Amino acid sequence: MRLNHIAIIVLAVLAVIMGTSCNKAGSENQRIADGASAPAEQVDDAADAQKNADKTEVSADAAANEISNGEDHQDAKRGDAPSNQPEDTTLPAYTYPEDDPIKTAIADYLVHEIGKNYSAADVCIPSMSVVGSDESDPNEIRVWGDFWVFQYKLNRDMLETGSGGSHPGLMHLKKSDNTYTVTKFDVVADGSDNLESAKKIFGDRYDEFHKINSDAEAREKIRRQFISDYVKKNNLSITKVKDFGWDPIDLAK
Repeated sequence: MRLNHIAIIVLAVLAVIMGTSCNKAGSENQRIADGASAPAEQVDDAADAQKNADKTEVSADAAANEISNGEDHQDAKRGDAPSNQPEDTTLPAYTYPEDDPIKTAIADYLVHEIGKNYSAADVCIPSMSVVGSDESDPNEIRVWGDFWVFQYKLNRDMLETGSGGSHPGLMHLKKSDNTYTVTKFDVVADGSDNLESAKKIFGDRYDEFHKINSDAEAREKIRRQFISDYVKKNNLSITKVKDFGWDPIDLAK
């Protein structure tokens, strides 16, 4: 009976020992299982991070492409903007538009001989108001007038006055085979000698000259008419003229 009791105690102790061992083994197995799953989770996290990085890179590339496309679009819009600026900005030289050989010769002289004394621009256009003439001697034709020269710079559809000046006086011309050539020009002096010089050159035509020369409004209309005639003759797209410090003025159509 005592032996049975001892055997039962021994079996109970063994059961306790075996249970503890099983618990430890289970815990170790769980720890190992948990440890094994950790790297897998880290791999998943790394994969997710790479995906996010790829998405960020793609988004950055898309944004860059969008910006680039936007700039290209803006450039296209700027390139498509209408412009009145001629592709070739070289303007033809001025020639008198009417069939008047005497005025043609005077205009050529003003452009090429007087105009060269001013800073060159894109075109030199004269202006003139004839006060009187004497054509009785073909070898000594005389023309009195209020003569002007202007240098113009082309700016899109507008001529901007660069330089110019007044040169009233007496033109001497010679006719040869229906061709007229200026042989001499008596120009009115500047400064304190202006009045005396003008009266000497114009003589009994001085009052008429003074009337023309002192009428700035009429003189300006004549200047614009010379410009308009030049534009029409050469079929140019110029529509305005602008003097320094003043607003542009539309030319007569």
